[in-house]
Amino acid sequence: MASFLGSIYVDANDQLILEIEDGSSLYVASVIIPKSEISLTQAKQRKLSLINQCPANYAYNYATGEFRSHTDDSTYADLASQGIYGTCTPSEPYQFYWCRDLTSIQTMQGIITAKYGRPTWEIDFEDMTLKRSYIDAGDVVAATLEDIYDETGNRLINQLIKILSVQPDFAASKVKFSGIDTGLFLTFPGRLLDGSWLLDGSVVLGGDRDTTRY
Repeated sequence: MASFLGSIYVDANDQLILEIEDGSSLYVASVIIPKSEISLTQAKQRKLSLINQCPANYAYNYATGEFRSHTDDSTYADLASQGIYGTCTPSEPYQFYWCRDLTSIQTMQGIITAKYGRPTWEIDFEDMTLKRSYIDAGDVVAATLEDIYDETGNRLINQLIKILSVQPDFAASKVKFSGIDTGLFLTFPGRLLDGSWLLDGSVVLGGDRDTTRY
């Protein structure tokens, strides 16, 4: 699964879930959690999770049990990230057993460094009600966490958070969530082209963050 940027977990129905994160699917929030009902527990970014250069082994020889080829081309590294954080590679080269084509490997290197070349927020928070106790691992929720900022300095307002674990506390009438920031957020559906906006690049048609405090 790691070669495909996938994840594996057991959901609330005891089903084994396999997900492939190929970037082709859209994150859709299953629910918006009101700001007044959220309590932030902790948030952290770990340099350990950074990958801005991705050495790779490929063309596996099943007869000898060895990889025939290796590449660590800096052309497909995130040089801007390296300038800030230094060169960050996985603990061992990515192992692409399934691939023998260098071009495909270079494409995957570019995808990996683009996705993991910046620190990702790992967030623990509590829903101070039991209204969202049905949320499961793998779901995406929209939440406002104003004490956290993205890499451009924007507060995480209506940010899309992918849930990793859920712990209902029925005695305290709350639910503990752990999740990761997807880097995405709720947006306004669009703007009326009625002359109220200058098309000078100062606004984004359909891509502006929804800053409504739900």
